[in-house]
Amino acid sequence: QIQLSLDLDKFSDINAKNATSAIVGKKMNINFIYLPFGDGDFTLEAKGKNIELDPIVISIVSSSNGIPEEIKKKGNEFSSGINKMSDAGDKLEGGSKDIVDGTVKLKGGLSGLNSGLYKVYEGSNEVTLNSKKIYGGFSQFDSGLLDFKNKSSELSDGVKNIDEGLNSLSKESSSIKEGLYGLNEGTSKLNAGLGNVSAGMSELNKGHEDLCKLAKLLSNSSDPQVKMLAQGVLEEGKAIKSLDGALKESSKATETISQNINNVYSGYEKYNEGLKSTTLGMNKLNTEMSILPEKINEMYSGHTKLTYGLKNMTSGYESMKDAYYKAYEGTKGIPSEVDKLINGEKQLQSGINSLNNEGIKKLKASADQILNTDFLKVNNARAYTSFADEERNKNSTCQFVMKTPSIKIKEEPKANNTAPEENKGFFQKLIDLFKK
Repeated sequence: QIQLSLDLDKFSDINAKNATSAIVGKKMNINFIYLPFGDGDFTLEAKGKNIELDPIVISIVSSSNGIPEEIKKKGNEFSSGINKMSDAGDKLEGGSKDIVDGTVKLKGGLSGLNSGLYKVYEGSNEVTLNSKKIYGGFSQFDSGLLDFKNKSSELSDGVKNIDEGLNSLSKESSSIKEGLYGLNEGTSKLNAGLGNVSAGMSELNKGHEDLCKLAKLLSNSSDPQVKMLAQGVLEEGKAIKSLDGALKESSKATETISQNINNVYSGYEKYNEGLKSTTLGMNKLNTEMSILPEKINEMYSGHTKLTYGLKNMTSGYESMKDAYYKAYEGTKGIPSEVDKLINGEKQLQSGINSLNNEGIKKLKASADQILNTDFLKVNNARAYTSFADEERNKNSTCQFVMKTPSIKIKEEPKANNTAPEENKGFFQKLIDLFKK
């Protein structure tokens, strides 16, 4: 401890960094205190006139006196807590990096998902357009078949016209068969593409589950930003899982539609067989005219059912196409929102890095320096015997005291104007007694 006193009548603009001070009367008492760890730097600045300075007192306390066990125990507990904070800071720093990396991968997966959904939408749109064309052809065919059915009673008078109609019908039937074949092929490709998208989404979901596991570990963090980030990742996982389920359901629906198209195609083959039978019946028209109206009626009934099924199938394709487009639109903006999430995670990661490197680790280094200094260690072999307590042979608080000389302005010697003693009168000698 360094102690000195400054006269405020002689000193001004006093600056004593890292010191404690107190003003008593016209004096400012200044104390510098240094503990035995780290470096100490004491600076005193002041402006003065006719400078006089009292002695500077330097007192030193031996650090070998030891520190109470309770304080050392608490210091060790403090050091252990700082070490745990440092380990947790390292884990938190690594975890925040893993979250950023996982979110970047998630963004890539979502971008791929959005692109895949658009391709599926394009495929379903093409299938829908072809289905509408086929349905239009079937409707026209129904109209022609209805007219043909209504006029079947007149076939006995117009066999030739019926024969021409059947030839035309056969040509249209070939076109319809080709259309059904193209529809069947397109649906198969659509089903395969959707299966690939669903499989990719399942892989994305599995990959995101690992990220969710990490987020669950961070969801109970005391840091509100980390906790909110972890909850956002968990909610994101739920959304991806839900989207994965929706894609699986869509895949099942597409598979069902594909099966229905196969059924339609099978039905059309039966219808084609009926058409062939009708043609054969026309060959036997002269002998079997009575059975022709019945066959035509069966053919018309089967074809109208086929047309009705195709209409429902077309409506289903339309709904499916709209659903895919909505899914595409719904996921199109997600990557940009994930960018915001990534930026926030990076800022959080930077803050965690700063907290860990600039705060916790420096605090740990300072705590280790303090707890490992000789100030907290007892070394009786080096203990000094105080000159102040020599009788009791015990160590005193103060072990060494140093004191600098004071600085004084020398006074000019005064002229002796007093008269010699032998020349003084009685009253003068009496006054001199009171002066003394």
